[in-house]
Amino acid sequence: MSREKRSIALRAGLPVLAALLLLGCPSSLTPSLSVTPAVVNFGATGVEETVAIFNGGGGSLTWSVTEDIPWLECDVTEGEATVETDRVTLTVTRGSLGPGTYTGTLVVSSNGGTRTVPVSMRVPGTPQLQVEPLSVSFLGDATSAEVTLSNTGDEALSWSIQALDPDDPTSTVDLPAYLSVAPLVGGLAPGGQ
Repeated sequence: MSREKRSIALRAGLPVLAALLLLGCPSSLTPSLSVTPAVVNFGATGVEETVAIFNGGGGSLTWSVTEDIPWLECDVTEGEATVETDRVTLTVTRGSLGPGTYTGTLVVSSNGGTRTVPVSMRVPGTPQLQVEPLSVSFLGDATSAEVTLSNTGDEALSWSIQALDPDDPTSTVDLPAYLSVAPLVGGLAPGGQ
């Protein structure tokens, strides 16, 4: 329908609504799907995230959410929005999953379009420190020794070298003055030395 500019004079007592009905309503009644955020990343520790679904157009937006991600649950899978924002709570379950990064896609379909939302999360692994040799001896003329630290696990680790308190093995003390160690702290990626 084409629109043309018209000028009208309203008299007192003439309802404005009647003028709008005669001239037409300028806003669209077509629904338009909007979804935020565009990407959901739970990281290694996140358990719950919210996706907002709203109608960026006019009329009524009828929507549904589908996903085939075994570790993800949606609290609501369908709804209808006019001017309000609907919220879908996503919950991950890491329980029986092995270490690694997991990805999937959430699909929001509606009478106002379709949006895909990439979803990811990580299941952290376990770092495993290996020290070789387990002890060093400075007998005879030996003044230095090398110790190799390795991470045989599947998660990064941070390490530091400290001396145990001989009176309380659950506490640490400064290294003795006659012993120098370098470096004293560091980190190892999985499989690193």
